[in-house]
Amino acid sequence: MADENGSDNHLLCPPADLQLVEACLLKKPDAWDILLRRFGRLIAQVVNRTASRRQITLSADDIDDLVAEVLAELINRDAAVLRMFAGRSTLATYLTVIARRVTVHRLMKSRAVPTGDGVVDQPDRQPTPDETTARKDEIEQLLAGLSAEDRAILTMHDHDGLSYGEISRATGIPVGSIGPRLSRARATIRAATEKPADDTTGDEGPADDTATG
Repeated sequence: MADENGSDNHLLCPPADLQLVEACLLKKPDAWDILLRRFGRLIAQVVNRTASRRQITLSADDIDDLVAEVLAELINRDAAVLRMFAGRSTLATYLTVIARRVTVHRLMKSRAVPTGDGVVDQPDRQPTPDETTARKDEIEQLLAGLSAEDRAILTMHDHDGLSYGEISRATGIPVGSIGPRLSRARATIRAATEKPADDTTGDEGPADDTATG
């Protein structure tokens, strides 16, 4: 989980969060209960907001069920998902991403609706593990050009729908700085997305100049 090279990747992750993750992975007594007490409310807010953005209203029981699913996702397979946490963002940001993903998957499954002739319309095909890994790698490559703080802000706002005030409280960044940082992060990602085409053009540029010059 931890970066053995001691890089700057952990700057946004408080030592207490890293210690809590380590305690959960080592199955220390009460570690998971502490994680739920500290982040359960955040997970519930993300679950509810993710559903609301899709015009779906969840009951309190629905939200509790989804919070439990998020925790199960973290615990299952010897806590494989939690082991992927490398400290490159705050633990709150990482759990926000996991909570949103679990909620979206549940909502997609619930879209299977019986038709008049008894045939069930199936939800969208779920990605295979290889597809999920490839998508994760692609996203991480796009985010690699951002600072840890800008990655956190972009994820919390664009992917999880948190308000400037909520982001400020989660990260400690002043509310007035959130907007400019979002704009900068988006511009950086746009540049990274367009870079392959620019690089190809650049490689061919000198030959074109010679031919016309």
